[in-house]
Amino acid sequence: MQRTLRGLKNKLFGHAKEQDAAKWLQQRGFEIVAQNYRFNKAEIDLIGLHNTEQRLVFFEVKYRQNADYGHPAEQLSAAQQARIRLAAQHFLLTHPHYADYSMQFDLLAYSDDILEPQHIENAFGFF
Repeated sequence: MQRTLRGLKNKLFGHAKEQDAAKWLQQRGFEIVAQNYRFNKAEIDLIGLHNTEQRLVFFEVKYRQNADYGHPAEQLSAAQQARIRLAAQHFLLTHPHYADYSMQFDLLAYSDDILEPQHIENAFGFF
């Protein structure tokens, strides 16, 4: 039961960080068009549209309490990247009006010792 409670606590904390990330992105000119977009076993934390730059960005949000076990970005495995790509392709198939926008995959890395997320643009590519 303790493992279940820890998992629930982590899920709630992760959701709170995603909400923080959405607000942070909105302050920087992004419109959040989807949150926790799911396709099969894949999920994209946030999908943001920067209208002035005509850019659609798929965001992964990662959190680590501290850097003792590495940077939050190190949690993004190749398998997870592949799942995110698949979900992004599905999103584009179901939302074809975004097809003319430039696109990228970014990562927002949080830890307790920084006030704002570290924004890693083009964290990985489409292929």
